[in-house]
Amino acid sequence: DWKLVYFDRGSFVFLKDNEDNRELIDRYRISLEDFQDTAPQENLIKAKRLEAYPENYILGARFFIKVMNMPLIALAELDKAEFVNPDAYEVHQLRGYTYFKMGDYSKALESFKKAARLAPDMAESYMNLGSTYGRMGLYDEALRFYKEALSIDPRNKRVKEFIKKVEELKSYQAMSSSP
Repeated sequence: DWKLVYFDRGSFVFLKDNEDNRELIDRYRISLEDFQDTAPQENLIKAKRLEAYPENYILGARFFIKVMNMPLIALAELDKAEFVNPDAYEVHQLRGYTYFKMGDYSKALESFKKAARLAPDMAESYMNLGSTYGRMGLYDEALRFYKEALSIDPRNKRVKEFIKKVEELKSYQAMSSSP
């Protein structure tokens, strides 16, 4: 078991929960259950005016969804990132991932489609669209987006595996629905 003892948007530190670390954990342990962003609103406005890349907010969102499994806080971080730079591909890609993890596939699709519009040469968006449609049981759409991802990245083994899996699912679905 690991305990969080330091966090900011750019880095975090966990300590293994054992006797050697007990004193440090007791002194520095952080709970993010009630995380409140204390950065002033002026910082967001200044970053937007400077057309800064919202890397710290993206890092924070990635930490909250992938490490801490706290999707609502991740989405709040992504809202700030989008305010700073609405055209940052990573914001929409990570927002789609967050919604996907939450099971909100329609919002995931919306975010992945926006990411694909912002960076049409990135196979990841098309892969994620394929995965989302596949999870929804819409296998023709899933295949269409997986094949688009493969056209961008022809050596991507994961996409090839996904295509094979979806084709198998379509075949099984066709067999089970026939009289």
